[in-house]
Amino acid sequence: MHLTQADPRILTLIANDGGLNDLKDLNDRQKSALFAKLGAVLLVRDAGHGGKGGIVAAIAKQHNISKAAVHTWIKLYKDNGWTGLIDGRRAAGEDRAALPKTTKQWVQDKILRSQREDSVQEVHRQVIDQWNLWRRTGDPQYRIPGFNRPPKDAGKGIPAGFSYENFRRCQPTAFAASLARQGTIASYRDLPSILSTRVGTRYLETIFFDDQQYDNHIRVPGYDRPMRPLGFNALDRLTAFPFTPHIRLRWFDADADTHRHLTQREFVWYVITILCTEGYRTDDAGTRLVQEHGTAKVWSNKALATIGGHLSFKDAINSITGGKVWMDDSGLFNKAAFAEMLYGPKSSGNPRFKAPIESFFHAVRTYSLPLIGQAGRNPEMAPEENYGIDQYERRIIRAVKDLPPALQEGIASNFLTGIEFTSLAMLIYDALAARTDHQLEGWAKCGFVEPMWRWAEDQPGMWRTRAELAGLPAHLRDHALHQQSQDPRLSTIINWSPTQARDAMEQDPAIKRLSFVDAVHLLPSSWAKAATVRKNHEIHITDELLPGETFVYFPEITTPRGRQEFLRQGDNVMIFFNPLMPDQVIVCDQQMVVLGTLTRNVRIGNDADQLEAMYRQRSRLKWVAEAPVRRAMQPEADRRAAVREINDDLIARAKEADFLSPAIRTTAEAAEKGRKTAAASRLQKHGKATDWDNAASHTPAASTGGLDDLDDDRDLPDAL
Repeated sequence: MHLTQADPRILTLIANDGGLNDLKDLNDRQKSALFAKLGAVLLVRDAGHGGKGGIVAAIAKQHNISKAAVHTWIKLYKDNGWTGLIDGRRAAGEDRAALPKTTKQWVQDKILRSQREDSVQEVHRQVIDQWNLWRRTGDPQYRIPGFNRPPKDAGKGIPAGFSYENFRRCQPTAFAASLARQGTIASYRDLPSILSTRVGTRYLETIFFDDQQYDNHIRVPGYDRPMRPLGFNALDRLTAFPFTPHIRLRWFDADADTHRHLTQREFVWYVITILCTEGYRTDDAGTRLVQEHGTAKVWSNKALATIGGHLSFKDAINSITGGKVWMDDSGLFNKAAFAEMLYGPKSSGNPRFKAPIESFFHAVRTYSLPLIGQAGRNPEMAPEENYGIDQYERRIIRAVKDLPPALQEGIASNFLTGIEFTSLAMLIYDALAARTDHQLEGWAKCGFVEPMWRWAEDQPGMWRTRAELAGLPAHLRDHALHQQSQDPRLSTIINWSPTQARDAMEQDPAIKRLSFVDAVHLLPSSWAKAATVRKNHEIHITDELLPGETFVYFPEITTPRGRQEFLRQGDNVMIFFNPLMPDQVIVCDQQMVVLGTLTRNVRIGNDADQLEAMYRQRSRLKWVAEAPVRRAMQPEADRRAAVREINDDLIARAKEADFLSPAIRTTAEAAEKGRKTAAASRLQKHGKATDWDNAASHTPAASTGGLDDLDDDRDLPDAL
């Protein structure tokens, strides 16, 4: 049935009910909808037994509605007759609705102020109760907006137009309901998404940062309970490559009776680490670092200042990179829905501003599902058995805490150890960076795909590169192309992995890495740690983020110009310690003048190059440390050298004159042989051909300039 035409039976039914005059009051849209609904109801009513279900399904398909909606039409017809099917309840327009506009708006406002999903039913009950009070008492305080006197009972205990169905039509939109009941953040789910693309961006042009808590419990000896790992992550916008994450324990501080979460200082050091290891863009595109409004946020505090006087990380990084790097926020929501509401929500960032890294976190958790110790997305969704497992693990930890570390490590657990989890987590990150079975947006338009082919005789799934095709002899290449034209299954397009995309982009000449020494200009001066060169020429550093560990550094400074200088025993310095890169620290004097970097004294394994480097460094330190002694003992050394020279000369002359007795000659030869043997043994002690403890100190070549090539006697003009 066409929506604008009425079956004669419909008009007859309406005429028999005396409703033709009412029908004239309806607009064309309402008439069309009424005829369609009434025609559908009559078809179902007149259907024989067993055939109604098929007719309902056909009507629903014809009008693109659900079968439940068709059954709603049937119920409205049974309860209210044909008038129950009129959109707007016998309204010729909005101004003639059974409920006046003022009343409808009042009902809608009451629904919006209700928090429950069944608010329509509750508001309907409240309004009917108010109508009854108004009708019985006549008290104007119970007046219903839109009416000057109580409306009459329509015969069903409610006024005309006050049906539950009419109230249901007053429901607000999903956006309005979310905005009124929850606020701005929740309401954004009901608005269109703002779509973005990676096409046109450059490598390192946008880097997303965020923190995450992993969905696993782990057990670490030394801690009295299982914990969940957490950390910071960074993701390049163009290549979707995940940079090396920062992972640590969410450890429990028994003294403070609280868990130690990630800190802002950690995040600042993580951003610096990424800039030092990955770099930033120096062209017009620059690098935008997208942070969140929570843990993963850089410092900004008027009470703090860098050496250069900057009061925030944003200003400092923008300054030292010449405006090429800037921080961007992921969207902050902390305002009331309307200013008149006065009170706003807790500050939070909108994840849609950093959807790529949120999507990556989802992939990390998906890849982590096979790991034992699943903790659930949050405490409310954790497996119920975790409570019992946690209690058992705590008992085991307490029972073995006094055992030797080797035995503690050997205790079986329902959870991974910290080392096991970190190793597996890094494998997961590597796997995500190497995956090609992805559907990353704009990937093909960025050129991150590769055409592949195979011979008809090759095994399915075996693919060859286009470079291999180009290297074939002409007749074989033509044969391969002919096979591909006959069978489309012999050619395909394969995605690059994020690692391949990153490898192709990182050689961009516009990329520059931040000098580690320059990081001092991004940090508040108050973050520096005071340290003193100890008696054994070592500097010790501890940090609250790495409890129970002491870091030891040589006093040899590598200056910003690459020269080596040495601190003396008892020197007091200020140290900037990066807990994410502890092998090097930045050292300043007490006036916060940058001196350079110090190298960590680490335990050596089987790395021969590292062993040689450490011996070289100790040799340089020994040369500097022994200088005062050498200077003080030089007169005695000169006297001894003179004595030896005189005696050697006399013995040599005696040999020539054959004055030496056999006993004296044998003693002299034995002494000479002993000196040579001792020197050879000392040189071979570490398997090296150099005695580093007695080697000459290595002094870097001094830089030269144009004036160094002039003659020493050349007269130079006065520079002033």
